[in-house]
Order: sequence, then structure tokens, then C-alpha cells
Amino acid sequence: MRLHASYLTLGTLLPDHSSSSKKKWSAPSIIDNAITYIPKLQNEVGELTLRKQKLVELERRGPSIRAILVLELGESGYEAVVQICLKKENEDEFSNLLHVMEVQGLSILSASTSLVCREQRVVCYNFHVKVCLLFVFFISL
Repeated sequence: MRLHASYLTLGTLLPDHSSSSKKKWSAPSIIDNAITYIPKLQNEVGELTLRKQKLVELERRGPSIRAILVLELGESGYEAVVQICLKKENEDEFSNLLHVMEVQGLSILSASTSLVCREQRVVCYNFHVKVCLLFVFFISL
């Protein structure tokens, strides 16, 4: 009975198991599902650990990006305000951001910068953009 209860408990921890399902899972099917699900979880943990290590390393070097905000204008989805606040590392950042946005299919209607924190050299770049193409916008600085 304890073994049967353990199988049922294991079954509830697996995806695609719904307690409202009329179908009873057998012990072998629960074990088969666990055998395929656990390696997937292990891979996911490994990937998340690597992502965390990369983020920690970026943070150690001194975080450059402080915040990114995208505000859609209107309901069309074709215009937006993009605000990127980052630690100013070099003089080319503004022109690099302009170039990245244009390459991504954005038409820049207006742009401005403002110094937010002089001591930490944090600058906010504000862009009013129009989407020219269907695109996915990723910033990798």
C-alpha cells in the first residue's frame, strides 16, 4: 500500500498528470514518465545555472544596463518609446544604440539623452521609434 501511495505521489509531480483525469496511471507508466522527465529537469537546471553564472559575471564586471523600458504608443503597435538607462562606458554608446535600432527595423522619430546620476555616470537614452518591419528587438551590450 505504501509503494502504491508512493507511485501515486510521484505521478502527481509529473507534467501532464491531472488529478481530474479519469484515467488511472499505472505504476510502470508513472516510472516511464519520471525516467524521461527527470533528465529534462536536470538539463533545465544546468541551463539555468549557466545563465545565472553569466549574469553574476556581468554584475561583477560592473553592471552597465540599469533599466530598459518599452512603452507602446497607441493601439497599432507600430510606435513606441524606448528608454535605456545604462552606465556610460564610452562616447560611442548613443550612436551604437541608434545603429542597433535601425538595423532591427526601427525608424527613429526622435532621440534624446539625459544624465541621471553624475557620480555613477548613469545616462538615459530615450527613443521615439516606429516599427518599419516585423522584428524581434534584442539589445546585447
